[in-house]
This record gives sequence, C-alpha cells and structure tokens, in this order.
Amino acid sequence: MTTSAPAVHASRTSPHSVEKRQAKGAEYRCGWPLLRFWLLLRTRPSAQTETAVLDLRDRSVARGQNPSETGQAPLEIPRTAKHLVLDLPIGSKEGAYDVGLLTETGDQILRVTGMAQLHDHVTGLRVDVDVRSVPPGAYFLGVRQPGLEWSRYPIRLL
Repeated sequence: MTTSAPAVHASRTSPHSVEKRQAKGAEYRCGWPLLRFWLLLRTRPSAQTETAVLDLRDRSVARGQNPSETGQAPLEIPRTAKHLVLDLPIGSKEGAYDVGLLTETGDQILRVTGMAQLHDHVTGLRVDVDVRSVPPGAYFLGVRQPGLEWSRYPIRLL
C-alpha cells in the first residue's frame, strides 16, 4: 500500500498536472476580471453620454436667417445627457443665459438657465438638462440672454 500513496502524490505533482492547474488559475485570474469589466461596461450608464459638449463657435447664425439654410449638419445630443456644455459663439458675453429645446415652429419644450463664463478666450456655458422624456428627432437648441431673441441651432436628439 505504500507504493500507491507515492503514485497518487506523483500524479498530482507531475509536470503535466502542474501546468494544467497553473493554466486554469491563469484563466481564472485573467478571464474573470475581464468578464466582470465587460459586464460592468454593458450594464452601467456611460459617464460620457451624461455630458454633451457642443461647440457653437463656428455656428453663428445671422439674425433673421433660417438656421436650416446654413448648410451645417445638426448637432447631436443623446437623450441620456444630463448636462450640456456649450462653447458659445465668438463674441458672446459672460452672464446669464437661457437654453431651450425648441420645435421647428419655435414652441419651447424645455428651458434651463445658466451662467456663461470666459475661460481661455472661450465663453462657456454649462447647464443641467433632462431630455429623457423628449422623443428622439429634429429640434432646435435655443440660446439667448434673458429678454433677447433665441439664437437657434439645429440639433438631433438621439
């Protein structure tokens, strides 16, 4: 009987079985964390889609001009966006601004306010929005200082 015990012990420590256990351990150590990471990415909302950054500096619209006549592609805003960061057109002043989501006829769907600030020669405006209840489609983003007319920019809500 003493011969069988060393044989069992030898089979557990044979080079083949040691390599096999090491390979399984490597699969577990490498595979499981990658799988968990992948699952987290698929189930957690992305922080990137929570903030939409829109550069309006080269999109100034002349007063009275129809924004759809400029030939510019609409800006895109995901419906998951909770914050908008706007780089306002060149020459925009610091201070209070209204930001609105407008229909093609000019009806206001939502309006928020924020304070624009100059930073590195760019007037920036950050506002919190909730567009989850708004159906996807074509709209206008309206930006104005209180009491003035909207400057309208074509957008597509995704």
